[in-house]
Amino acid sequence: MKNNKYSHKVLIYSALLFNFAIAMIIGADSPLAQDVTDLVDNAGTSAASLPGIVTGGGYILATIFGSIGLVKLKAHVEAPTSVELKIPVINLLISGALLALPTMYDVFQNTINPVDGIGFREQDSNVLSEAGNALARIPFSMNAIFGNIGTSLSTLPGLATGVSYLLGIVAGIAALLKLKAHVETSGQVALKESVIRALISGAFLTIPFIFEVVFTTVADDGDTAGMGLGVMGANMLGLSSEGGACPVNLFSNSLGGVICRMWGGTLSFPLLVKSFAYICGIFVAIWGLLKVQEHVLKPDQVTVWEGVSRLLVAGALFALPTMMSVIYNTVAGFVPVHTNTGVLGSIISFFTGGPAAGGGGLDAMLGGLMADIFGPMTVLINWFGFIAGGVLIFIGITRLMKSAQEGARGPGGIGTIITFAVGGALIAFSPMITALTTSLFINPVTTVQSELIYTAGLEGDEIARIQAVVDAIIKFVYILGLISVMRGFFIMRKVAEGDSQASTMAGMTHMIGGAIAVNLGPMIVAVQNTLGITNIGLGFG
Repeated sequence: MKNNKYSHKVLIYSALLFNFAIAMIIGADSPLAQDVTDLVDNAGTSAASLPGIVTGGGYILATIFGSIGLVKLKAHVEAPTSVELKIPVINLLISGALLALPTMYDVFQNTINPVDGIGFREQDSNVLSEAGNALARIPFSMNAIFGNIGTSLSTLPGLATGVSYLLGIVAGIAALLKLKAHVETSGQVALKESVIRALISGAFLTIPFIFEVVFTTVADDGDTAGMGLGVMGANMLGLSSEGGACPVNLFSNSLGGVICRMWGGTLSFPLLVKSFAYICGIFVAIWGLLKVQEHVLKPDQVTVWEGVSRLLVAGALFALPTMMSVIYNTVAGFVPVHTNTGVLGSIISFFTGGPAAGGGGLDAMLGGLMADIFGPMTVLINWFGFIAGGVLIFIGITRLMKSAQEGARGPGGIGTIITFAVGGALIAFSPMITALTTSLFINPVTTVQSELIYTAGLEGDEIARIQAVVDAIIKFVYILGLISVMRGFFIMRKVAEGDSQASTMAGMTHMIGGAIAVNLGPMIVAVQNTLGITNIGLGFG
């Protein structure tokens, strides 16, 4: 019997879902869907009449309740003790409210947002025009893929807003029906069930205002980085990467050119992450409002934190660039980006007119290789760190919705805390290298150009060749050091996550060993000073 009781509802909902799915794929007046944008547009077109249907249903209910109210009023007059006056009165009042649904919706909406014209700010569509110009030089790169994905998802915020509007309409009618039930059952249906539905209805009907509230709770209302890009934009232009933008021409037919194209071909990825976070923020905010309603209706089953945390997470996702800027500044502070004494082209000159021009040999090849890839590799490593750090911060924000039962990966777990810390260290990777360098060798600038101190019996050309090889090795080790330090950060996060295959010692070894490798020149000087062989070793200016 229990199954039969709900069988008609199952059939109705199944039919609605089936028709909605068909509408998304085919659309009422649209061709066969080609991408997500088409699916969303088709769904929106097919669902455009739903508010009218719901409102029409409200009018039908108003007619029914009005008729019941009149009948009950007649019964009350004829038998006052049998039918209480409140029964016809509440039926007539609810009938009037349902006939005046637009006015009731205005009441619910104004309760939440009494100021007209307040809506959620739009994403900045003109961010990083300089980066956009640079991207145009690399057609059909990964940037095109990222752009296509972003374009296909661009209509999802509108769909989410439409869904919330429908939820607001339904919640408004439900609030009136619950108020009627509260009066008729003499309090057996709690008044809070009507009140919370009315408030949620107002929140959904004015959802852009709710988005604005959760955003400004996290970011300052005048913060240009919140919906802009902040430190994200600076990194996209290469401004906070070591050595600035990639130093080799993007169309250079060399390994350095390939590396720079890897950097330039993914420059729009942060924009995709920002847009994805924006979309997630919209759905999480709607989810948070529903959780607040659940808490009021079922306080023993749903905690208030479940709703509040989702609203806070939504604000943080809307303001992801601000969050990244805050974490970057928290980690880096006033520590400058890292620099070194390497001069692009100082070794490649061996092929074009240096002291060993025309000599060829493995020494010249090695020198030319490092001259070509040294600058691009430092930029690419910093760029990878920034992307990885942004993703980790995104993960950390979403973890704030979890419960304490998640342990290390819960909102207050050590894994989540270290995820934010490592994310900050990675987006501020270059200043972190400066901090490690200064902690070990005082001088914040790494010296990678050597000078032979003992040159007895060597000619000028031979000295130049030896120094070129030594400098190439030092620069190669420098790059390995950057990778090692970054690897150390990832290992420390694994330790915090409870990964049994990672250890604190391994993470510290990678970071300290990497810092020494980055500063191999100063380390050689320190060893020479310790052993007292400064007169026959290498000097580093």
